[in-house]
Amino acid sequence: MTTTRVDILPKAVDLNSFGKEQISKRSRVRGYNFFKNGYVHKIALELLKEGEVAVQGKCFRSMRKSDTPHSLNVCFGRDQGLIAESRCSCVAGLSGTCAHIIALIYTLRHYQDLGLKEIPGQLSCTSLPQQWHKPCGCKIRPQSVAGLVMAKPKKTRKRQPVAAKVTKQSVLLPTCGEIKQLKALANTPLNYLLHEDAELSDTPLGQVQRRSSLNYQVFF
Repeated sequence: MTTTRVDILPKAVDLNSFGKEQISKRSRVRGYNFFKNGYVHKIALELLKEGEVAVQGKCFRSMRKSDTPHSLNVCFGRDQGLIAESRCSCVAGLSGTCAHIIALIYTLRHYQDLGLKEIPGQLSCTSLPQQWHKPCGCKIRPQSVAGLVMAKPKKTRKRQPVAAKVTKQSVLLPTCGEIKQLKALANTPLNYLLHEDAELSDTPLGQVQRRSSLNYQVFF
């Protein structure tokens, strides 16, 4: 009979449970990303008569998430809690060390580190309040281009993230006399911006007139 009890697992479930099996770096990185993004679900455990522990689970596909998830099967042996058998329904699943199996191992270790006694269940949509009024997708707050950092979601990076670099420089504000001279140019399209009571805005380059072309370029 399957159960959700975590305490029937070996004390330390990690990648060392594969023993002498070689795990590629690509499988480690992809497996960690699957675990971090919550791809693994529907985990069930079973204590066999021989003292072994069988673990079953599902893992969403990385590309076609609407297709049938991959089926995961891992069996922990009695000897030091090593993995006796592991397989996945994906193309590389016969090796037993694909990224989906690695994601399952990371998930089980995460439950142990949290000290959970049982695998947390997922409530059905009928057991939760209605969510129709909430927009779909992640809520990402807008920010200026100058504050963006370009980087890949990897644990180890050879290159530093790319960030916008704006040199801190002071901008000289026009004097009242210069504003009056520019106002004399009645046909200039910037005439409506040039007045003594113009609102100022703080930018990485200093204070500039609000809604001016320079203010727009600095922030966007």
